[in-house]
Amino acid sequence: MSKVPSGPRIDLTFNDGQIDGSAGCNGYGGTFQAIGGAITFGQIRTTQRACHKPVMAAETAYLRAFEGSTAYMASSTTLRLTGGAAHLSFTASRAQ
Repeated sequence: MSKVPSGPRIDLTFNDGQIDGSAGCNGYGGTFQAIGGAITFGQIRTTQRACHKPVMAAETAYLRAFEGSTAYMASSTTLRLTGGAAHLSFTASRAQ
């Protein structure tokens, strides 16, 4: 299992059929549809900032993982997305 390099903030927010967040360097957004344990994502849009190569590589891999994600498992504190180029795992944080 790969980990995100320390430093960049990667997050994901769901709201009314939309996702958005920070991919480490760039902001991103798109649409999603979740029914039962299945999930699909529409085209992901990003801003176009350039950052250090390791951050950009992690960002590219992260965003690619949304392509083909087909299943999710959620609890009160975690979300796991599977079936894509990589499995993603998120831990809820307190709102700031």
